[in-house]
This record gives sequence, structure tokens and C-alpha cells, in this order.
Amino acid sequence: MTDKQILDLLLARDENAIDALQLAYGKYCRYIAMRILEEEQDAYEIINDVWLCAWNSIPPQHPEPLKGYLGALTRNLAINRATQNRAQKRTKLTNYNKSTK
Repeated sequence: MTDKQILDLLLARDENAIDALQLAYGKYCRYIAMRILEEEQDAYEIINDVWLCAWNSIPPQHPEPLKGYLGALTRNLAINRATQNRAQKRTKLTNYNKSTK
């Protein structure tokens, strides 16, 4: 399926667009997410978030190329998740250090 066909499905609010995105760009987005997160479950959740963001943002936007748009969404969401994960680890470590004193 071409990018134009996928965009047309998204603009028509056809749920088959999510399946088309997954087929066309699932591996690409997963690769990006895994390079940043290194956790399979986090990457899986990020990919689902990417599809949701694309679903919510495409009607007013018509990104060209779609691959670059999805890649940027994936990268940004994965970086945000990685930042959250690091903050949680720091908080746990700080709490652990306080409790051992």
C-alpha cells in the first residue's frame, strides 16, 4: 500500500489505516524504538503510541514523506520514555539510599 493510500485511509478515519501503518512501517518504527529503549515491552508500547499519534494528528496534517513523519514520532516518543525510565531509576535509587541510612 502506498503512502497516499494510507493517508487517504487516515483522512477517512478508516480503522484499516492502523493495520496498513503496521504492515508498512511497523518494523521501521520498532527498529528506531529498540535502538533508543532496548526494552521490548517499552518499544511495543511506543509503537502503539505512534499509531495513536498518527491517527490523531493526520487529519489536519498531510505529512510528506510519511516514513519520516512516523520515524520522528517514534524517536520523540521513545526519547521521552527513556527519560522517564531514567528518572524513575534515579528516584528508586535515591529512595533506596535514604532507607539504608
